[in-house]
Amino acid sequence: SSGINAEYGEIAHRGGSHDAPENTMCAFRKALQHGYKAIEIDIQYTADSVPVVIHDETLDRTTNGEGPISESTLEQLKTLSANNDFSDVGDCKIPTLEETVEFAIANDLILLFDVKGGAFCGKFTKTLTHILEKYPNFSEKFAVISFFPDILYNVRQTHPTVITGFTRVMTTFRTSYEKLGITPLLYTLYSSLLINSTTSLCS
Repeated sequence: SSGINAEYGEIAHRGGSHDAPENTMCAFRKALQHGYKAIEIDIQYTADSVPVVIHDETLDRTTNGEGPISESTLEQLKTLSANNDFSDVGDCKIPTLEETVEFAIANDLILLFDVKGGAFCGKFTKTLTHILEKYPNFSEKFAVISFFPDILYNVRQTHPTVITGFTRVMTTFRTSYEKLGITPLLYTLYSSLLINSTTSLCS
């Protein structure tokens, strides 16, 4: 959001993803080299409930694997290459969220967690609790953003001091919403109400 950009300045989207595979340590190192102090990352969960940094729900686009991330264990994901079309950046793997947080702490980086999938809202608040307990000095070095208002609602309820940002509906999502009879405007209004309400759709 504009507020988050104003707070953190220029943000490297999925790391230095023009020069290295997105959402990998290779890309994060490139972002550092280019002088970025804030990086946006995407979070998905493995079959064994480990938060990992990858954008898509499937492995096909960004790795040499295939199928849903939620059906692969962390051990299985770590055997894959995430180099994609980049051959001169080293051996790039899918990082865990903890590995990424530790990299950010070591390099004084700010992270924006873009949490994917409304079904993960309960998992993510537990993840957030773990991160804050394990890395207490990191509490002011990140923000949580999402397309899914339930995730932001849960974060605000369980961690009210954490900065959150609602990612507005993008053009690519409109067809799916309109099939359900939900226009982007109505979805945004619904989301704003839910984020500030006292009830949640999270299980």
